[in-house]
Amino acid sequence: RGSVAVAARLGVSPLLIGLTLVGFGTSTPELAASLDAALRGAPAVALGNLVGSNILNIVGILGVAAVILPVATTREAFRRDGAVLMGATLLLVAAVALGGGIGRFTGAAFLALLLGYTVWTYLSERADPAAPSAAMHAAEAAELEDMPPRGLGLGAGAALAVAGIAAVVFGADLLV
Repeated sequence: RGSVAVAARLGVSPLLIGLTLVGFGTSTPELAASLDAALRGAPAVALGNLVGSNILNIVGILGVAAVILPVATTREAFRRDGAVLMGATLLLVAAVALGGGIGRFTGAAFLALLLGYTVWTYLSERADPAAPSAAMHAAEAAELEDMPPRGLGLGAGAALAVAGIAAVVFGADLLV
């Protein structure tokens, strides 16, 4: 919520906030734990964390959420994002199967693909703001801004964002 408040106060579009901060923010704990594991010389923990968290996110969290309340999405967003998810999964399997692991070059290639996908998604949704997927990303940002504490200013939002990141990093260190 802190980073969403800061971005909103700086004039970042709700679409970009929903696409990046909300989407990437939910993966920050996995990123922190994987980075901590890699820095400690335990890359298998990082890979296990990646695979395990994706399985839990897709099967467990989505399943529980859908039991509580049906999960709404748009057909075109699901097709696009689902195809990218399947492609990324196949690329990961191929990289590990063929290379025995993920090296710096493969990691850089995955980051470049993520950046390209994010930019492409943003540009395509910005070009058609009436698209249901664009509205969905903007609504994600609006929902976070409406949660307590409401109406955070720039300073309070930044403080909350820094505190949240610090807590995630500390928690990742404890986990690893």
